[in-house]
Amino acid sequence: MTGLMLAALLALAPQAGLSGSSDPRSEADFQCYGAALLMAGSAEASDTELVNAASMVGFYYLGRLEGREPGVDWPGRGAAIQDDKSDAFMAHLQRCATEFEAKGQELIAAGDKAAAAS
Repeated sequence: MTGLMLAALLALAPQAGLSGSSDPRSEADFQCYGAALLMAGSAEASDTELVNAASMVGFYYLGRLEGREPGVDWPGRGAAIQDDKSDAFMAHLQRCATEFEAKGQELIAAGDKAAAAS
């Protein structure tokens, strides 16, 4: 019985995923940060548009991570991403792109509103 209770407690305890953080927001942001790093790293050097887009997405999510958990070496964790984990990160690419695009649209709308008010 004690073993069953221990197993249940472990199952309910927060688990660190790819990010090493128990915060689900940081985990989601690290998935996007990692996907952006992998995209930038796998792009052809001549494909500057893809490299720049992936870099912008990466910096956006890095900022979110550092803002939420400033004591963590997020760039170091990003650099430690191994190729065998790339599928785990790339599976989140569509969600990340949708979130990033929505934030971009929000900023454009705010700029338009500010321009109209002046």
